[in-house]
Amino acid sequence: MSIFDFLFKKRTIAFQGRAGLHCFYGDRKYLIDSEMLNGPPYDIVIYTDNIFLVKNKEKHAVDNETKETVLEFAKVELEKLGIKADFS
Repeated sequence: MSIFDFLFKKRTIAFQGRAGLHCFYGDRKYLIDSEMLNGPPYDIVIYTDNIFLVKNKEKHAVDNETKETVLEFAKVELEKLGIKADFS
């Protein structure tokens, strides 16, 4: 990967400190409730019931099908980053 690719790579996951992450899926941004963990076996826990669409700095509820799609996408992206996640 060149420095150009690294600098201009499209973000898919953005951590919001110790709790919460933004997941960029398609042209939408989702807030996923999460918590960083200290130590094995997991690096982060993802709270699957708390997923919201973020529009104009406001949170909007999403249906179960969208939650499942976003969670599957987040799982793949976290694995690419070498992060072990517990989805509960």
